[in-house]
Amino acid sequence: MANNGGSNLVAYTLIEGQSINRPPFFNGKYYNYWKERMKIFVQSMDYNIWKIIMNGPQTPTKIGVDGVVTPKTETEWNEDDKKKVELNAKALNLLNCAISFEEYRKISISKTAKEIWDKLQVTHDGTPRVKEMRIDMLNKEYEIFFMKEGESIDDMFERFSIIIYNLDAMEIIHSEQVLVRKVLRSLTKEWKTKATNISKSSNLSQMTYDELREKLLAYEITHIKNDTKKKGVTLKSCTESLDDESSYSDDEFVFFVRKMMRLKERSKGSSSKESKKDLSKVICHNCGKAEHYKYDCPKLKKEDKLPKDKKKGLKAIASFDMRNDRERTRGCDGGGNFGKDKIDALCRLLTRILRHMASELNLDMRSDGYVKVNDLLKLNMKTFANIPLRSHNIDDVREAVRKDNKQRFSLIEENGELLIRANQGHTITV
Repeated sequence: MANNGGSNLVAYTLIEGQSINRPPFFNGKYYNYWKERMKIFVQSMDYNIWKIIMNGPQTPTKIGVDGVVTPKTETEWNEDDKKKVELNAKALNLLNCAISFEEYRKISISKTAKEIWDKLQVTHDGTPRVKEMRIDMLNKEYEIFFMKEGESIDDMFERFSIIIYNLDAMEIIHSEQVLVRKVLRSLTKEWKTKATNISKSSNLSQMTYDELREKLLAYEITHIKNDTKKKGVTLKSCTESLDDESSYSDDEFVFFVRKMMRLKERSKGSSSKESKKDLSKVICHNCGKAEHYKYDCPKLKKEDKLPKDKKKGLKAIASFDMRNDRERTRGCDGGGNFGKDKIDALCRLLTRILRHMASELNLDMRSDGYVKVNDLLKLNMKTFANIPLRSHNIDDVREAVRKDNKQRFSLIEENGELLIRANQGHTITV
């Protein structure tokens, strides 16, 4: 069966080109389209040839003495008989020149132009039963046709025109008014107001299919596309607003990081007497006994104890004093001071680190995007203490978190207790 309605129909015609001196070529595709073109081409050359294709050849005949009609022999032909035979040959030649070799093999046994035409009709349009089935299928496509969401008017009319063309090829013809009402019913919700206005302000019984298309195209250009641009501007404005809110949240979090670092610096000066006093309340999570932490537990294997480098890592950030440690900051800004811009950059880096670690540990987030202070105090500080402060790549942060993941989970609990113990007597305000 031929493919009679595809999206490549226009491309097919452009590739072939149009000629008034040669018949349109048929290669087995778009039979109905070729049939209509062939009909017009033959009629423009000689309408008598088209009559021969439709009705059959004109054979020279004579009436005998007994009144019986018999064919004339070639020697008996007159000038009119020769013209009839020439027309038969022209009809055969036109059809043979208009089809490909594959199509010719299907009609090679046909002897007349009418036989060729009818054979092509049955091959590509099918028998009457097949034709009825195709008509039913096309009618169903017509009934369920609706405009797609976001589809342009041109695209919708192109799809609908293909269905109408195929129905017309099957001799199912709809009036202009029926097509107009069908299109109005097929529009999406954003077009319903316009469809209602057209129905009220115009006489649909006199409106043509092309007039409706022009009205919808004009409305699409002046209203639909402008609304789309406005939505784009609104979206951009909302995005900028969200960026401002995110920056504000970062500033608040930087303030928290600074306070946390200052508290850790103060924890260095905690008195040993106070430590001994609090040690009686400490419970080891390894053996369950009091007055020592898990990493000091006698029952803990030597290789499982906390290495010295971990203790150094724990103190790395605590020892960073933004106000008083001039020796560390010397050379950063050339004058012995760290500089506000560099401090802000460092704090923002630490902010991203803390947020990422909070996400890794599945800590509870408040509705405003912050993490509870107690949960942050339980983070293993070694993870981001090992990250070079000059690195501003969040991928480096993620890589460091993954590498330290195994050690971090075993140290979260005791690190949290150590930080809480060291910061007793201080109040953290966020």
